[in-house]
Amino acid sequence: MKFLIKPDKLQAKIFTLWEKKMSGNNKTQSDYMKPSRADMARSIATSTAVETGQPSAKVEASLEAARKKYAHLHLA
Repeated sequence: MKFLIKPDKLQAKIFTLWEKKMSGNNKTQSDYMKPSRADMARSIATSTAVETGQPSAKVEASLEAARKKYAHLHLA
């Protein structure tokens, strides 16, 4: 069986690529920042706008209106 790259060099290359990939995964819990309510609303609005074909500003306004309308209700 012929190899394009010798097996020992191939293994070293794979290990190097794996090390590079894993070096970016060392985030600690303090690196995470919870998204704000406005960020989540904007994300939901733009996603819904893409699916429905409506302008995202209109969808975002309707989400905000619904949030204000039902602000007095709480989850059980």
